[in-house]
Amino acid sequence: MKTVFYHFKKVFTHSCVCFTLITLFLFLIGSASPTFGSAIKVSSILSIYLFSLLLALANLLLILPKIQIGWRVMLHYLASLAAFYGVFILIAFKITATRSILVSILLFTILYTLFMGMYLFLFFSVIKKSKEQDKSYKNIYQ
Repeated sequence: MKTVFYHFKKVFTHSCVCFTLITLFLFLIGSASPTFGSAIKVSSILSIYLFSLLLALANLLLILPKIQIGWRVMLHYLASLAAFYGVFILIAFKITATRSILVSILLFTILYTLFMGMYLFLFFSVIKKSKEQDKSYKNIYQ
């Protein structure tokens, strides 16, 4: 049985990794566009970390053993979308135009589909590889 400290450590590590990747991506975009680079402020950085922390908490939904993978991915998507909507649309940028909200959600959904597709491909290829290795093992001591 895994302890609370283990899950806390895992959430904190995942949030730091997500924060680093998102911030690096935004700074790379900012270096290509001088107007975007000056728009990144401390409040933006803090909202990115809050989103990363909520995303790491949502990642705990992906390791629930009793729920099928399709439902876990759907729950993770809804939790991630709620985190994105709450942090970026309501708090950080205070977007009120319906069209901008829908475009933001669409872009988030496209990026989510891309990254979750890569995750699921790796997840199932590792499972398939481990099952193939289990079949080829023969105990010589029986």
